[in-house]
Amino acid sequence: MQLPATNDVAEEVASSEVSSSRAASESTTDSEVEGRTPAHRRIKDTPDSAVKYHSASTLRRCATKLPALLITLFLEFIPALVYSNGYSLLEPYIGEEKSNLFIALNSLVAAVAGNFALQNSSNMSRAISIGIITKDRWMGHAFKEFLLGCVLSVELGVLFFVITGFVISPILFHGEVDATLGGVLALVFIVSTTIGSFSGLITPPVLYFFLRLDPSACAGPGETCFQDVVGSVVMVYMAKGVFALGRGTINPRSVFAFYIVSRDGSLLYDYESLTAEQRPSANDKIRWSSTFHTLSAIAASLSPTLPASGHGSAGGGGSKLEYLNPRGIKTIRGDSYSVHCMTVISGTKGFAVCAPAFPESVAQELLAQIFIYFCDYVMKNPFYELGMPARCKQFDDRVQQLLGKYK
Repeated sequence: MQLPATNDVAEEVASSEVSSSRAASESTTDSEVEGRTPAHRRIKDTPDSAVKYHSASTLRRCATKLPALLITLFLEFIPALVYSNGYSLLEPYIGEEKSNLFIALNSLVAAVAGNFALQNSSNMSRAISIGIITKDRWMGHAFKEFLLGCVLSVELGVLFFVITGFVISPILFHGEVDATLGGVLALVFIVSTTIGSFSGLITPPVLYFFLRLDPSACAGPGETCFQDVVGSVVMVYMAKGVFALGRGTINPRSVFAFYIVSRDGSLLYDYESLTAEQRPSANDKIRWSSTFHTLSAIAASLSPTLPASGHGSAGGGGSKLEYLNPRGIKTIRGDSYSVHCMTVISGTKGFAVCAPAFPESVAQELLAQIFIYFCDYVMKNPFYELGMPARCKQFDDRVQQLLGKYK
């Protein structure tokens, strides 16, 4: 039997070793690929939108961002309109100063709620980009983050309650601690931040998994719009509802009675929207009008801001044009009523008895409109005598039509 040459044997051994090495190398490579993290597989299987965006031209980048920004621009008009009307909605319940504070604190609440949304949106976008969450298992991750957001909202809401009710209120309202205002603000804060947390969690996965949009370009405007639109409506109308519950069933814009008093203190006209049992007698109305006229004159003389002396005034007294700026009682507020007064140049006074938190601006507009009717239908009547009670059906109808809206 003839043995193979030594060189041939060596070549066969070397060839088999190379084949084994290649097989082992291929096996190792396959095992390494199979053992890679989901992040590596995701980078391999999905298009690299980040690279495409950063390599795009300026115009292309603008085209990517512009649609979401335009949507944000137009949708943000909704909370702007809500807040513009928020003052008039809240003033009848909590007054002018507290309504101003409530609307001013809106920027603080919106900023913190937006921060909640931004943090959650960034976390979800990052989790999507590195493959931690997928289309089939993103809700569990979002639910855990949402619970965390709720806990943080409550903690910050309690702190917000303490600051607004027990620190800011005494500073702005002459030492008055207003736990009710602080509580409503804290409730609104918790709801708004919870909404912001939810919008930040839900926007990136919905955009990426279902709408096939880039969360980095669209998530920010999307969650901002959702949080601002829903949060603004919740903030204003929830606060109005809570304050309305505290006020009971009385309409905060009710006008109970209205009187016109001459410059001598005599009653010229009266109007009541009260029941028969609540209506005052004729003697009571005469006594009230004369008493109010006297108190208003006393208040004017006790005013610490005296009119500046003008040229040609006798004895250094008031200006000859002082009558153009009548003084006296303008507003009286009690726990169960408020009185709003307007004095015209002739010295005639009109005062309305209204609900406790009736807005001062609305009251002055009503009084001015009634005096316009008084001039048109009473003073222009050639048969009317100055100082006598106003007996004019057209004037009476106009007043009842105007004040009938405020029952």
